[in-house]
Order: sequence, then structure tokens, then C-alpha cells
Amino acid sequence: MAKYVERVFLVLVPILMCPLFGQERFPVPPVKVYKHRIFLASGSKARLKLLHDACFEVVVLDQTCDERSLSVPDNNPKTLVKLIANAKMDCVVMPDIKDVSAQELSHGIYVVTADSMLEDMYGQVHGKPLDYADAVAKIKCMRPGLYAHSGFCVERRRYCSEKKCWECVGGRYVSVDSSWCVINIPDAMIDTYLMANPVALVSAGAMTMEGPGVLFVRDIRGACSTLIGLPLHQLKDALDALGFFD
Repeated sequence: MAKYVERVFLVLVPILMCPLFGQERFPVPPVKVYKHRIFLASGSKARLKLLHDACFEVVVLDQTCDERSLSVPDNNPKTLVKLIANAKMDCVVMPDIKDVSAQELSHGIYVVTADSMLEDMYGQVHGKPLDYADAVAKIKCMRPGLYAHSGFCVERRRYCSEKKCWECVGGRYVSVDSSWCVINIPDAMIDTYLMANPVALVSAGAMTMEGPGVLFVRDIRGACSTLIGLPLHQLKDALDALGFFD
């Protein structure tokens, strides 16, 4: 039975993850929906896809924050996620002015950072796994259920030609949201899941609910975007407050 399930899994994964008939299943919209772009300082493909699916035009930036060096006294995951997202904003590698439009130089650009952590039913907080063995251990710990805590930080930054640097305009918004779900990966499928889904090794708790992970999701309570790593409903409100949709 386990071998049969594994074969089915390996057949379904390419269908779920690969382009359909030569096109992306959820392509970036061919027309510009919003007049502003989002500058996402995150290497997460899941967050990038979330924003693309929501019709945002996205530019990916780097950030140099050492998140493993950050902590909070009570190890509260919500507080820690907000702290890390905020710290990442201070470490964003801003774009060269030649790579932004004249309108963006005048109005400013919208920079977003984010962070996610998982909390198992025993109150243990899980970030990115240290190695393969740690990933396996985290997957087993969270079978009874998990809380996903995802936070983001967003700023509108305008380039100051006199100081030759980017400055914050209109304040900084930091927010966090939590959702609960059950992702139950049986022992016999863990190696297959990780082999087909290497991004899990750099994801909080080694868990992903998109791609191969979608086969093991049994229950969800809360926003799906929060579980994936970026609470879009709260991000929309923050962007609105900063004039993104004007």
C-alpha cells in the first residue's frame, strides 16, 4: 500500500508543480492592475507566488538580516515573528535608482519583508530546520496540528537625492496573523515528500501546504495566505494606509 501511495504521489507532484500546457497555472497578469509595484525582500517562492496570484507586480530584493541571532525573552512566536520582519526591513538591500521609474522616485516604492514560524500543539516553536534530520523531527512533532504565525513589515520609501539614500515616508506598518491547520505526513512518505519538495528544508517547520504538501493538509482554520507565509488581508490594509491603491 505504501509503495502504491508513493507512486501516486510522484505522479501528482509534477501535475501540481509544473506548468500546464506550457503556461504557468497562475500567470502574472498580462496587464498592469496596480500602478505601483511591490519590492519584496524575501527569497520565498511561496510568498512571491501569493503576490503574483493577487495580481501584484513584484520586484525581488535581498536582505542581510541574521534572523537566527534574534530572540525575545518569552520566546513568544508572534512577538518573535514581528521582531524578525521588522529587523529584516532594516537590512533590505535597496535597488539602484536606475532600476526604478521616475514615478517611483517621486512617489516612493513599497518595500515588504516577512517572516513565519510554526508552533506545535505542545507550544514548541519551529523555524527553519537546521538539517535533514531536524526537518524529519519537526514534521513528526506537528502531526497533531500546528499554528502558523506569519508577520510582515511594509514601508513606503522615497529616494532623497541630497542624502543619496532611501528614506521612509508615511511610517512603518508591522503586523502578524495566526492560522491553525493539520498537515499529517506519515513516516513512509516523509522522505518522498522532502525529495519532491526541497523547498521544505528552508521553510518554517519543514512544512509547506502548497505543491507536494497540499496532499497532506487535513484541516485549516484561518487564512490560507497566513499558512503559506504572508497574511494578504492585513498586507492589503497596510498598503492601503500607505497610499498604494490611490
